[in-house]
Formats: sequence, structure tokens, C-alpha cells
Amino acid sequence: MNCYECARPNPAVAVCHSCGAGLCRDHVRVRGEELRETVGPGPSQPVRGRRMLCGVCADAPGAPEGSSSLDGGGVLDEGQG
Repeated sequence: MNCYECARPNPAVAVCHSCGAGLCRDHVRVRGEELRETVGPGPSQPVRGRRMLCGVCADAPGAPEGSSSLDGGGVLDEGQG
């Protein structure tokens, strides 16, 4: 599968969680999010998760906000969402 956003054939490394488009490292946006994991009886435990999105879905109104984002190139910027 190739990246949907690239003009040239470029292998996809992720799939957009919202629309299903294939994305290369330059076009994928990763949002960090807190998930809840239930382990037996009692309160659930927070667990770090991530959601891959394309630029269109990440910028859409109501898109999930996260504590971190990865906007291609493999550089994780902590504290930005």
C-alpha cells in the first residue's frame, strides 16, 4: 500500500484511524492518548496509547487532542497536541 497523500509512490507505514487512508512517515500524525484498562475488580488503570491520523482528519473539528504529536520524520514533540 502506498501513501494516499504523496504525489509519488511512497510506502505507507500507518493507516488513518478515522478514514483508513494509508500514510507514509512524512504524512502520519500520531496523537498520544490515555486509555483505561480494567484488570479484575476495582478501578481501571490508565495506559498510554496512540492514534494515527492523516492531516485532514487531525485538523478536522472534533479531532482527538493528545499530549504529543508526531508530524512525520520520526521526531516526537512532547507537550504539543
